Amino acid sequence: MATRVTIGEFSTMTRLTRKALRLYQDVGLLMPAETDAFTGYRYYDISQVGRARTIRRLRDLDMPIADVASYFTADDEVSRHRVLTEHLQRLEDRLTYTREAVEALRSMMTTPIDPVIEMRTETAFVATVVTDTVTLSAIAPWWNDARDTLTSRLREFHVDAVGVLGADFDMELFSDEKGTASLWYPVDPVGAARQGLDVVPYAEARYAVAVHRGPDARIDETYSALGEYVSSRKIGVAGPVRERYLAGVHGGEDLVSEIGWPVRESA
Repeated sequence: MATRVTIGEFSTMTRLTRKALRLYQDVGLLMPAETDAFTGYRYYDISQVGRARTIRRLRDLDMPIADVASYFTADDEVSRHRVLTEHLQRLEDRLTYTREAVEALRSMMTTPIDPVIEMRTETAFVATVVTDTVTLSAIAPWWNDARDTLTSRLREFHVDAVGVLGADFDMELFSDEKGTASLWYPVDPVGAARQGLDVVPYAEARYAVAVHRGPDARIDETYSALGEYVSSRKIGVAGPVRERYLAGVHGGEDLVSEIGWPVRESA
């Protein structure tokens, strides 16, 4: 038998405010069991308490309303579990990012990064490349996928890399949060042509170079030191920044990244 309670009683049972209940009604997530036609008073049934508590728990974990709705409309338990698992993974990623940011702040205050900067002319080379327009927020998963693609491509064509993994990033990627990114492995042009592997030529170019050692959360400090060096000497030119990954590419340790800032030939 249905047991109706007032919105005040239901709020007390579930710890959902009137405002929250109105919102969940508006989006069709939790409808009143009855609305008085004359007074407009809303009444809920005690059988709705379990759903309301689940909504509250999910929202306490910052699950978007659309995902909460997907959880309740899922066709089966496997689908509901997938909605929860994907959200929990996002929370874990956020916690990891927060921990890294906290540690980076503490380290910056006690042991600031002061990299050695040198000038270098990069000789021309050819490479097998993955190039895409990417957003800054998606750069990490893109990097991982592109690396796996390059590794599989070299294996498929039986071609060995003749240098470390590298990347070029348009500066618009950092200023506008969207830009071109290219990840590449240098290869022997003769061997690549013999095996039918498509390659991209890279011209000779000059860079101010610094090596970043440590977590990626602090790489902005190395970029800052490098950018300040180039800007103060007025030697910068238009073009992408270049990274080469000297260690840690295959996991298990922090990346050691060599960063190159494009400069004029006479620098």
